This record gives sequence, structure tokens and C-alpha cells, in this order.
Amino acid sequence: MALADDLLSVADDLRKKSREADWRRSASSSYYSAFHRLVDDSLALVVSAAVPISLYVRSIKHSEMIACAKAFQNPNNLPANYGFTGTVSTDLKVVAVNIQKLRGWRLDADYDSAKGFGVTQANDAFDAAQDLQEAAGRLKTISDHGYICMLAAMLLRKPEKTT
Repeated sequence: MALADDLLSVADDLRKKSREADWRRSASSSYYSAFHRLVDDSLALVVSAAVPISLYVRSIKHSEMIACAKAFQNPNNLPANYGFTGTVSTDLKVVAVNIQKLRGWRLDADYDSAKGFGVTQANDAFDAAQDLQEAAGRLKTISDHGYICMLAAMLLRKPEKTT
């Protein structure tokens, strides 16, 4: 959790500056703080403490995390292969929606230099990352089945394509 917390702190510092480059880095750091929070929580669920986490971290694909989050954003669209049959809690929706928003801001910040990027986007990204971190913390403490399914699915299975 230390990396996720550190990245959120960096994002907070950068968003208070006055240059576009700082705001872009803030949004990117906000996304990565959320990404690493979800990675840490996922690995804690499925990897033995005796196994070095570094062996697994690079195997998590951003696109698979986003596909999984999209599925959990709307309970009526959950694929059966995620193993989820319950309702999607408010906190689980916050996690699912915010990781998608954060990825969008990160892609804009890191790859779209023609598109303007301002303090508003940096602040929005920071707020979304902070909200995600808080919601994830609440989900983890109550062992929300949906959160566990989302995180485990991200690591263990790809969503099946529907035709």
C-alpha cells in the first residue's frame, strides 16, 4: 500500500503547481495510485505471502482491469465468468467507475499533447483517486464479495467475449 499512498501524495503535490506538465503528471500519478491499490488488494487475495509479489505485478494488464471494472459498473451486465451473483454496492461502483475515469485522464495526460490539460482535470483525477482509495478501503474491511470477485477476476480470468 505504500506505493499507492506515495503516488497519491505526489499527485496532490503536483496538482497544486502552476504548469501543465505538473498537472499532467498529477493525473498520471493519481491513476497509478489507484491502479497499485487495486493490484495490491488483488495480490493479497490470491498470492501466498511466501511468494514474491514482484513475480505477479507485471502480469496485470491495464486493459483487463478496465474491462473488469466496466462489467462491475452495471450489475445487469456482469458476465457469468466473474463469479458474481450479488448486487453491486455503492463502494464497488465507485471503484469501478473511478478507475475508468482515471485511465481516461491518464491517457490524455500522457499521450495527447495536442489536447489541453489543466488544473481542473488534475484536481478531478486526484479526487477520483482519493474516492477510489477510500471506497476500496471500506470494501476490503467488510470483505465485500463483489470487490473480491472483481479483483480476483482481474488476476485470474479474462472476460469472455460475447458475440
